[in-house]
Amino acid sequence: MYLTPTALHTRHSKDVVMDIAQVFIFDLGWVFFAAWGMALAAVSAVAFGRDLLPFIPRATHKPGQR
Repeated sequence: MYLTPTALHTRHSKDVVMDIAQVFIFDLGWVFFAAWGMALAAVSAVAFGRDLLPFIPRATHKPGQR
């Protein structure tokens, strides 16, 4: 594999050419879906955390306490 100023070429019988715009879009998509997955995991942990980890005490106060 070698890098030219305009494209990324692979040395195969059928050369696959990917220009810089396609590489950028591919990387941007990968970062977007990685961030989407982390956001989904965080929202799920907040929403279902008490169901998944019931042994963690809740921050509730008894009557008469501050």
